[in-house]
Order: sequence, then structure tokens, then C-alpha cells
Amino acid sequence: MANDLMSLKIPIDLDVFFKRFSNDQGEALFSAFLESHRSIRPFNEIELYIIPHLKLGFWLFYSCFHTRHDQFYSFLQNSALKSRVSIIKHQVENFS
Repeated sequence: MANDLMSLKIPIDLDVFFKRFSNDQGEALFSAFLESHRSIRPFNEIELYIIPHLKLGFWLFYSCFHTRHDQFYSFLQNSALKSRVSIIKHQVENFS
């Protein structure tokens, strides 16, 4: 369940990072999703607590994945790496 919740939180966080949403809008959107999801399939506080850890793990895996597959060479260029490192730093600075 926590992985499912994290899978929705990442695109919301990206929208906040790239300023498509404000932080408040992103939090409101995720809260609305959690509220509606909880009415159908309950989850506990531990699953919410683990989401930031899973997000960081996702970004580290995602970055490593590109180093092992030649077709993603363009993702290893400086501009792409800088962008991904910025996203990871943002995740760590806003660990929630």
C-alpha cells in the first residue's frame, strides 16, 4: 500500500518542484487523494511515515537504472544529472 501512495506522491512532488503547483496545492491534492483512498482501502500511519523514504529510494534506483542501460545515455549527460540531483536534494530538504 505504501508503494501505491508513494507512486502518486512523486508526480505531485514533481509538479511542485517544477512550479506547476504551489506546495500548498500539492499538499491539498495529496490530502484529498488520501482521504478518498482511505474511505475505500484503509491504511495506517506507518504506511504514511514510510512514503518519504520510499520516494528517496525510488530516485536513487531511477538514477542507477540509467547507468546500466545504454539507451538512456542521454539521461547521464550533465544537464539531466543536474536536474535529477536537484530533484533528489529537494526531496531530502523537504523530507515529508
